[in-house]
Order: sequence, then C-alpha cells, then structure tokens
Amino acid sequence: MPGRLVNLFWSSDEAYFSSGPTSNFVPDVMDFEAKSYQELIRFNGKGEFDDRASTIEIQAGQVVALAQNTLAVILPEEFAKPQIVKKIEGFGALALPYDHLGRGRPNENVALIYSVVKALLRGKHGKVKYW
Repeated sequence: MPGRLVNLFWSSDEAYFSSGPTSNFVPDVMDFEAKSYQELIRFNGKGEFDDRASTIEIQAGQVVALAQNTLAVILPEEFAKPQIVKKIEGFGALALPYDHLGRGRPNENVALIYSVVKALLRGKHGKVKYW
C-alpha cells in the first residue's frame, strides 16, 4: 500500500523522499482522507519544516523479521566496529556509517543520515537502485 500512495500522490519515488513535486491527482469530493493527506503534503505554511508530515506509516499484524527485511543499517561512525559491521553484514544488510557530530544535538545529524539513505537509493552502494 505505501507504494500505491506514493505513486498516486507524488510525481516520483524520489519526489516523495525529498518532499518534491506532487502528482496532479484530484481526489473525489467524498474522499476526505485522500483530500486531507494531499492538503498536508502540499501545505507551504511558514511553520518549521517537519519531514514527518508526509511520512507513510504502516502497522503490521504479524512480527516483521528485521534480519530478513533490512537493506542497510545507518549508524554513527564510532559504532561501526568490526564486530558490529560483521553482524550487520551477516544478515545480508549493508553497514553504512556516517560522521556523527559529537558536540552537536542529535537532530543535527538528520541531514547526514538523509544523505546516506539517498546515496543508497540511488545505487551508490550497489545493493539496490530505486532512482
């Protein structure tokens, strides 16, 4: 279902990831949920940006086996010790460290993490290529 929502409301997968251009989809008058989501993702107010505004959240009725469904683990460089990297790679995922800003606040690392994810989705690390 998340893929269908992205295809319906966004111009591309990359646009969804980057909060880029939305699609030209026009919900029916009685589709209140669709209209509300569209208004949320198209809002250009003056408030502080919150990337959670367009996030598609899912709930699962069963346990999701992370080891079998993880493409990559993005972690601060200082956590990327050989034994941790080996464990991550052992379940078929990539260990992708980023340079953590030790004196900064955790939210200041968000842009670094986004850059790592974007590189992964663009195929830089060879495991996947979505764009």
